[in-house]
Amino acid sequence: MPDNPNAPSTPAAGPAAAPTASDTAGGPPRSVKVMALLIALLCGIVGALCTFILFRHLGAGTLVALGSSGAVLLGVSGAVKVFEEKLGVL
Repeated sequence: MPDNPNAPSTPAAGPAAAPTASDTAGGPPRSVKVMALLIALLCGIVGALCTFILFRHLGAGTLVALGSSGAVLLGVSGAVKVFEEKLGVL
């Protein structure tokens, strides 16, 4: 029996967070992975914007420029993601 029954007790610790796959495998933390994916997306957006401006400057229609920009967005984002995987960031 405790000496002082009115003494504040320490709250029980909540359930511990289960280790994620990246923590157990020794990979980068989740925040680094999210940042790497955002960098890949931003590179794709910059490439798509440059493509749209270039195609419009060269006289292509709006729909052609938008289609080409979409293809470049997917291609550049995918390529940067592959590079990041090869570097071990993802």
